[in-house]
Parts: sequence; C-alpha cells; structure tokens
Amino acid sequence: MADFATGTEIASHMRETFPDSDWVGKIAEQTQTPRATLEAYLERDAPPPDHIRTAALQLIEDSRTLPEELPTGNANPDDLPFAGIPNFIGKLHKE
Repeated sequence: MADFATGTEIASHMRETFPDSDWVGKIAEQTQTPRATLEAYLERDAPPPDHIRTAALQLIEDSRTLPEELPTGNANPDDLPFAGIPNFIGKLHKE
C-alpha cells in the first residue's frame, strides 16, 4: 500500500489512480473537510493532517477490492452488473 509524506504526493498518486473521478470530493466528504481547505493541503509539500492521509489510503484500498461474489458459469445476463446493449436497439433501424 502506498504511503504519503506530503499533500502533493497524495495529489499526484490520486490523479494517476483515479483519472476520471472526483476523488477530491470523495475525500472531502469522507473527512468532512471543506473542498477548498482540502485542495490547499494537497498543494503543499508538507504533511497533511492524518485524517486526510488516512481517507486517501482508504479510497485506494477500497478501489482494489472486488465484489465478494462474481457470477460464474452460465450466468443469466440480468444477473450481471452490465449486460451490454439492450436487445431492442436493432429495432431502431428500418429493414
């Protein structure tokens, strides 16, 4: 597991790990820290408060865990998390 000494290390690692996610918002919500305050900590080459570092590490750890049980074998498509394109999509085109 990663460990962070500074706010800029957290920000750099989180940008790489969650490129298309509002990870700042998730940490702000989890720590109940105003977003502007959190962003200020993440811009510093100084150690952030422990609760911010802990929340970032927890977010990374949570992203690595898979669901407890994944469907196997001949699973019904309706049981899968994403079943693909709806069956009626082809009916939009006239034959």
